[in-house]
Amino acid sequence: MKVDTEGNEKRVLSGAIRFFKEKMVQNAIVEVTPCCDFWKKAGIEASEVRKTLGDIVSYGYIMVSLFDYKIFRTAEEVEKYLEEPPFRQSDMWLTLEKDIHNTNTSVLLPSKPNTEWYV
Repeated sequence: MKVDTEGNEKRVLSGAIRFFKEKMVQNAIVEVTPCCDFWKKAGIEASEVRKTLGDIVSYGYIMVSLFDYKIFRTAEEVEKYLEEPPFRQSDMWLTLEKDIHNTNTSVLLPSKPNTEWYV
């Protein structure tokens, strides 16, 4: 699943929440844009976005920031990271925790990207 909705990611993820609860989504890339008033223009509070992503993590997913490749395994970690994000816009990768530990699954995280691209 790829979510790139210019500030409406909370609505899309909320609409798909049953699929996350039932672990029907294996991977999701979600563009998160705390800058530019996208959420405000969409009538969404930043806390709602943080909570929705945290809820998904609590269903057995992990979130990997593709900005700095930090891995988040709890809702609290997600919410804290997104309270003051180090980026204006970046993708988050949501994947099942079990797949990270599965020896049959090869998950390689690249080294930190050139952050000048994300300014």
